[in-house]
Amino acid sequence: MKLPLSVAVVCKNEEDRIEACLASAAFADEIVVVDSGSADRTLELARRFTDRILFREWKGWRDQKQWAAAQCRNEWVLTLDADEIIGPELAAEIAAALSRPAIPENGFTLPRRTFYQGRWIQHAGWYPDRKLRLYRKSLARFGGDDPHEVIEVPPPVGAFSGDLFHYTYRDLHHQAAQLARYAHVNAQARRDRGARFHLLDLLFRPPFAFLKSYLLQQGFRDGMPGFIIGVMAGYYTFLKYARLWEMGRSSE
Repeated sequence: MKLPLSVAVVCKNEEDRIEACLASAAFADEIVVVDSGSADRTLELARRFTDRILFREWKGWRDQKQWAAAQCRNEWVLTLDADEIIGPELAAEIAAALSRPAIPENGFTLPRRTFYQGRWIQHAGWYPDRKLRLYRKSLARFGGDDPHEVIEVPPPVGAFSGDLFHYTYRDLHHQAAQLARYAHVNAQARRDRGARFHLLDLLFRPPFAFLKSYLLQQGFRDGMPGFIIGVMAGYYTFLKYARLWEMGRSSE
Protein backbone atom coordinates (compact mmCIF):
# COMPACT_ATOMS: atom_id res chain seq x y z
CA MET A 1 0.00 0.00 0.00
CA LYS A 2 1.46 3.36 -1.02
CA LEU A 3 1.67 6.28 1.38
CA PRO A 4 -0.97 9.05 1.28
CA LEU A 5 1.80 11.32 0.05
CA SER A 6 2.08 13.51 -3.02
CA VAL A 7 5.46 14.38 -4.50
CA ALA A 8 5.53 17.65 -6.48
CA VAL A 9 8.31 18.23 -9.03
CA VAL A 10 8.77 21.29 -11.26
CA CYS A 11 11.00 20.92 -14.30
CA LYS A 12 12.12 22.01 -17.74
CA ASN A 13 14.58 20.17 -19.99
CA GLU A 14 15.78 17.68 -17.37
CA GLU A 15 15.97 14.50 -19.46
CA ASP A 16 19.29 13.51 -17.91
CA ARG A 17 17.98 13.74 -14.33
CA ILE A 18 14.19 13.43 -14.16
CA GLU A 19 14.14 9.61 -14.34
CA ALA A 20 16.28 9.08 -11.24
CA CYS A 21 14.33 11.76 -9.36
CA LEU A 22 10.92 10.23 -10.04
CA ALA A 23 12.11 6.65 -9.51
CA SER A 24 13.22 7.61 -6.00
CA ALA A 25 9.68 8.86 -5.28
CA ALA A 26 7.92 5.68 -6.43
CA PHE A 27 6.83 4.86 -2.86
CA ALA A 28 4.48 7.88 -2.87
CA ASP A 29 0.79 7.59 -3.64
CA GLU A 30 0.98 10.38 -6.23
CA ILE A 31 3.65 12.17 -8.28
CA VAL A 32 2.75 15.52 -9.82
CA VAL A 33 5.10 16.91 -12.46
CA VAL A 34 4.70 20.54 -13.52
CA ASP A 35 6.62 21.28 -16.71
CA SER A 36 7.24 24.74 -18.13
CA GLY A 37 8.00 23.84 -21.73
CA SER A 38 10.55 21.04 -22.07
CA ALA A 39 11.90 20.53 -25.57
CA ASP A 40 13.80 17.31 -24.82
CA ARG A 41 12.68 13.86 -23.58
CA THR A 42 11.76 15.04 -20.06
CA LEU A 43 8.01 14.44 -20.45
CA GLU A 44 8.46 11.11 -22.24
CA LEU A 45 10.56 9.85 -19.34
CA ALA A 46 8.25 11.33 -16.70
CA ARG A 47 5.26 9.44 -18.14
CA ARG A 48 6.91 6.19 -17.08
CA PHE A 49 6.24 7.17 -13.47
CA THR A 50 3.06 9.27 -13.47
CA ASP A 51 0.12 10.39 -15.57
CA ARG A 52 -0.20 13.60 -13.56
CA ILE A 53 1.90 15.81 -15.84
CA LEU A 54 0.77 19.42 -16.05
CA PHE A 55 1.99 22.39 -18.07
CA ARG A 56 2.32 25.87 -16.65
CA GLU A 57 4.27 28.83 -17.94
CA TRP A 58 7.25 29.61 -15.74
CA LYS A 59 6.48 32.35 -13.19
CA GLY A 60 9.37 31.95 -10.79
CA TRP A 61 10.55 29.25 -8.39
CA ARG A 62 8.33 30.17 -5.46
CA ASP A 63 5.18 30.68 -7.50
CA GLN A 64 5.69 27.54 -9.61
CA LYS A 65 6.33 25.28 -6.62
CA GLN A 66 3.40 26.68 -4.69
CA TRP A 67 1.13 26.06 -7.68
CA ALA A 68 2.48 22.52 -8.06
CA ALA A 69 1.74 21.78 -4.40
CA ALA A 70 -1.80 23.12 -4.81
CA GLN A 71 -2.44 20.55 -7.58
CA CYS A 72 -1.62 17.65 -5.27
CA ARG A 73 -4.51 15.52 -4.03
CA ASN A 74 -3.01 14.57 -0.66
CA GLU A 75 -2.57 16.69 2.45
CA TRP A 76 1.06 15.63 2.86
CA VAL A 77 3.31 16.94 0.08
CA LEU A 78 7.01 16.50 -0.59
CA THR A 79 8.49 19.13 -2.90
CA LEU A 80 11.48 18.08 -5.02
CA ASP A 81 13.67 19.62 -7.68
CA ALA A 82 14.35 17.51 -10.76
CA ASP A 83 18.05 17.23 -9.82
CA GLU A 84 17.29 15.67 -6.42
CA ILE A 85 16.95 12.02 -5.37
CA ILE A 86 15.33 10.70 -2.20
CA GLY A 87 17.90 8.47 -0.52
CA PRO A 88 16.78 5.05 0.81
CA GLU A 89 17.26 6.05 4.45
CA LEU A 90 15.20 9.21 3.93
CA ALA A 91 12.47 7.25 2.13
CA ALA A 92 12.27 4.84 5.09
CA GLU A 93 12.03 7.73 7.55
CA ILE A 94 9.25 9.38 5.55
CA ALA A 95 7.33 6.10 5.37
CA ALA A 96 7.68 5.55 9.12
CA ALA A 97 6.65 9.11 9.99
CA LEU A 98 3.55 9.12 7.80
CA SER A 99 2.49 5.62 8.86
CA ARG A 100 1.90 6.65 12.48
CA PRO A 101 -1.74 6.74 13.67
CA ALA A 102 -1.29 10.40 14.73
CA ILE A 103 1.25 12.86 13.31
CA PRO A 104 1.83 15.86 15.59
CA GLU A 105 4.31 17.56 13.24
CA ASN A 106 3.19 19.96 10.52
CA GLY A 107 6.36 19.51 8.49
CA PHE A 108 9.80 17.92 8.44
CA THR A 109 13.24 19.22 7.54
CA LEU A 110 15.83 17.03 5.87
CA PRO A 111 19.54 17.27 5.11
CA ARG A 112 20.56 17.76 1.48
CA ARG A 113 23.90 16.32 0.31
CA THR A 114 25.28 17.82 -2.90
CA PHE A 115 27.42 16.14 -5.57
CA TYR A 116 29.70 18.71 -7.21
CA GLN A 117 32.79 18.45 -9.40
CA GLY A 118 33.07 14.69 -8.89
CA ARG A 119 32.62 14.51 -5.12
CA TRP A 120 30.11 14.80 -2.30
CA ILE A 121 30.59 18.15 -0.61
CA GLN A 122 30.83 17.99 3.18
CA HIS A 123 31.51 21.63 4.07
CA ALA A 124 31.43 25.16 2.56
CA GLY A 125 27.91 25.69 3.90
CA TRP A 126 26.62 23.04 1.48
CA TYR A 127 26.05 20.30 4.05
CA PRO A 128 23.80 19.50 5.80
CA ASP A 129 21.94 22.35 3.98
CA ARG A 130 18.78 21.40 5.86
CA LYS A 131 15.49 22.18 4.04
CA LEU A 132 11.82 21.91 4.99
CA ARG A 133 10.39 19.88 2.11
CA LEU A 134 7.73 17.58 3.60
CA TYR A 135 4.70 19.46 4.90
CA ARG A 136 0.97 19.65 5.45
CA LYS A 137 -0.30 21.41 2.34
CA SER A 138 -3.13 23.24 4.11
CA LEU A 139 -0.72 24.89 6.57
CA ALA A 140 2.23 25.61 4.29
CA ARG A 141 3.34 29.07 3.22
CA PHE A 142 5.87 29.66 0.44
CA GLY A 143 8.05 32.65 1.31
CA GLY A 144 11.56 33.94 0.64
CA ASP A 145 12.92 35.61 -2.48
CA ASP A 146 13.41 33.81 -5.78
CA PRO A 147 15.41 31.77 -6.53
CA HIS A 148 15.65 30.73 -2.86
CA GLU A 149 12.06 30.04 -1.86
CA VAL A 150 11.36 28.93 1.71
CA ILE A 151 8.52 26.65 2.78
CA GLU A 152 7.15 27.52 6.21
CA VAL A 153 4.68 25.74 8.50
CA PRO A 154 3.70 26.40 12.12
CA PRO A 155 5.42 24.25 14.76
CA PRO A 156 6.01 21.54 15.66
CA VAL A 157 8.46 20.65 12.89
CA GLY A 158 10.29 17.33 12.85
CA ALA A 159 13.73 16.52 11.46
CA PHE A 160 14.90 13.57 9.38
CA SER A 161 18.50 12.34 9.28
CA GLY A 162 18.48 10.53 5.91
CA ASP A 163 19.88 12.49 2.99
CA LEU A 164 18.22 14.05 -0.01
CA PHE A 165 20.86 13.72 -2.73
CA HIS A 166 21.36 16.80 -4.90
CA TYR A 167 23.09 16.57 -8.29
CA THR A 168 23.71 20.23 -8.88
CA TYR A 169 25.46 22.10 -11.73
CA ARG A 170 26.51 19.91 -14.62
CA ASP A 171 29.77 21.85 -15.13
CA LEU A 172 31.25 25.32 -14.57
CA HIS A 173 29.59 26.74 -17.67
CA HIS A 174 26.20 25.61 -16.37
CA GLN A 175 26.98 26.98 -12.91
CA ALA A 176 28.07 30.41 -14.17
CA ALA A 177 24.97 30.71 -16.36
CA GLN A 178 22.66 29.66 -13.53
CA LEU A 179 24.26 32.03 -11.03
CA ALA A 180 23.90 34.92 -13.48
CA ARG A 181 20.22 34.04 -13.85
CA TYR A 182 19.74 33.71 -10.09
CA ALA A 183 21.49 37.03 -9.46
CA HIS A 184 19.21 38.84 -11.88
CA VAL A 185 16.08 37.34 -10.30
CA ASN A 186 17.29 38.07 -6.77
CA ALA A 187 18.23 41.66 -7.61
CA GLN A 188 14.81 42.22 -9.16
CA ALA A 189 13.11 40.84 -6.04
CA ARG A 190 15.20 43.17 -3.86
CA ARG A 191 14.36 46.15 -6.06
CA ASP A 192 10.66 45.29 -5.97
CA ARG A 193 10.88 45.47 -2.16
CA GLY A 194 12.37 48.94 -2.40
CA ALA A 195 16.04 48.03 -1.86
CA ARG A 196 18.64 50.47 -3.18
CA PHE A 197 22.23 49.99 -4.24
CA HIS A 198 25.02 50.86 -1.80
CA LEU A 199 28.64 50.80 -2.90
CA LEU A 200 29.77 49.25 0.40
CA ASP A 201 27.65 46.17 -0.37
CA LEU A 202 29.47 45.68 -3.66
CA LEU A 203 32.88 46.27 -2.07
CA PHE A 204 32.60 44.08 1.01
CA ARG A 205 29.88 41.46 0.59
CA PRO A 206 31.52 39.46 -2.27
CA PRO A 207 34.86 38.90 -0.49
CA PHE A 208 33.03 38.12 2.75
CA ALA A 209 30.92 35.51 0.92
CA PHE A 210 34.12 33.84 -0.27
CA LEU A 211 35.77 33.95 3.17
CA LYS A 212 32.63 32.67 4.87
CA SER A 213 32.34 29.68 2.54
CA TYR A 214 36.02 28.82 2.22
CA LEU A 215 37.32 29.58 5.73
CA LEU A 216 34.48 29.94 8.26
CA GLN A 217 32.46 27.08 6.77
CA GLN A 218 35.65 25.10 6.06
CA GLY A 219 35.26 24.75 2.32
CA PHE A 220 39.04 24.27 2.18
CA ARG A 221 38.45 20.77 3.53
CA ASP A 222 36.70 19.87 0.26
CA GLY A 223 39.81 20.54 -1.83
CA MET A 224 39.62 22.34 -5.16
CA PRO A 225 35.81 21.96 -5.40
CA GLY A 226 35.55 23.76 -2.04
CA PHE A 227 37.72 26.59 -3.33
CA ILE A 228 35.60 26.92 -6.48
CA ILE A 229 32.43 26.96 -4.37
CA GLY A 230 33.85 29.87 -2.36
CA VAL A 231 34.86 31.80 -5.46
CA MET A 232 31.44 31.24 -7.02
CA ALA A 233 29.75 32.39 -3.81
CA GLY A 234 31.65 35.66 -4.11
CA TYR A 235 30.86 35.88 -7.82
CA TYR A 236 27.13 35.38 -7.22
CA THR A 237 27.11 37.97 -4.45
CA PHE A 238 28.95 40.46 -6.67
CA LEU A 239 26.47 39.92 -9.50
CA LYS A 240 23.45 40.43 -7.21
CA TYR A 241 24.59 43.88 -6.12
CA ALA A 242 26.01 44.86 -9.50
CA ARG A 243 22.65 44.02 -11.09
CA LEU A 244 20.89 46.08 -8.42
CA TRP A 245 23.15 49.02 -9.36
CA GLU A 246 22.47 48.46 -13.06
CA MET A 247 18.71 48.35 -12.53
CA GLY A 248 18.87 51.61 -10.64
CA ARG A 249 20.83 53.26 -13.42
CA SER A 250 18.40 52.12 -16.11
CA SER A 251 15.46 53.69 -14.25
CA GLU A 252 17.11 57.08 -13.79
